[in-house]
Amino acid sequence: MFNSTFGGGLSAGKFSLQRKGNAYYLESFFSDGAGTYIAKWKVENGKAERVLISNDERHFSQ
Repeated sequence: MFNSTFGGGLSAGKFSLQRKGNAYYLESFFSDGAGTYIAKWKVENGKAERVLISNDERHFSQ
């Protein structure tokens, strides 16, 4: 995932981590120069699965 920054580092405020039952959901917004998109992963039992990648605006207001 790409998100250019002038500081060269990651900011914890750009990520959301939620626990639902035994699973964790990690979500963030990224940009590739042509537009912005959201990606979301489900982490459970030591395995990660990307469950969403989209540039659909309806996901940006959640």
